[in-house]
Parts: sequence; C-alpha cells; structure tokens
Amino acid sequence: MIPKTVNSLRRQLTRFATGALLMFGMVSIVTVYWSAQHEANEILDAQLVQVANTLLSIASAGDIAHYATHLAPGPQRNSIPFVFEIWRRSATDWQRLAASPRHPGFGVPLTPGYSEREADGRRWRLYTLEQRPSGYRVVVAQKQSARARMARETSLVLLLPTLL
Repeated sequence: MIPKTVNSLRRQLTRFATGALLMFGMVSIVTVYWSAQHEANEILDAQLVQVANTLLSIASAGDIAHYATHLAPGPQRNSIPFVFEIWRRSATDWQRLAASPRHPGFGVPLTPGYSEREADGRRWRLYTLEQRPSGYRVVVAQKQSARARMARETSLVLLLPTLL
C-alpha cells in the first residue's frame, strides 16, 4: 500500500507539470501569433515598395495615362487591394497626374517612406517614393483592415497544428 503522502506528492507533481506544460503552450501560441502577424506586415510593406517602384518606373517612362487605365481592374484581383497616386512637382506645387479609379486621394503627397493616414473613413498604410531628378512622387496604400485580416488569417493557419 502507498502512503497518502506519496500519493499526494505524485498528484502535486502531476498538477505542476500539467500547469507548466499548459503555460508553455499558451506562451508558444501567443508568440507564434504575434510573430506571424509581424511577418505578414513586413511582406505587405515589401509589396507596397515593389508596386511603388514599378509605378515610378512607368511614370518616369512617360506612360502614365495608358497604365493608369489598365491598372483600374488590378486591385480587385489582388488579395490585398491597393490604391495609388502619381504626382509630379511643378515649378510651384504638386500636380496629381494619375490615381486609382474611385479613389478620392490622400491630399498633397506625403514625405517619402512609410506612414499611416485616415482617408475616406478608413485607416490606410502608405508608402511614398520620390524620384528627385524627375520630380515624380508615387503613393501606394493598402487598407489597414485588409492587412490586419490577412495577418490574422496567416497567424491562425500557422497556429492550427499547434491547437490540434
């Protein structure tokens, strides 16, 4: 027969080990979730840079009007739609040369780099790229809600094996 103290000690060790394992699992789940969201946002930021560079090349080549009309259906085909604006500095101020259809605009172009702005009742993540010699400035943006949805979906897909 096993003394009560041994049984009680075994029970306490089992509870402690189970609790520690559950705590480790929860910390792992939270870490994977936040890491996946961070990585998804970095990928989406890289996409903004790539699109901005492409549009700046098109603008510099002088084919803005042609490509602006062909890019109109483009955002609907992408999983994370984007909007764009192409600006050029004149002698006195900025002039918007092209923009995504049905996009009201963000106003006078922002300083180069990443930023966030509220427009049209939504929060946007923007990337602004400028080519100083030509005077062109390209603004590319994605809705924060769409970015958050993709990051959340990616995180949950990565967590699924852990949860099972």
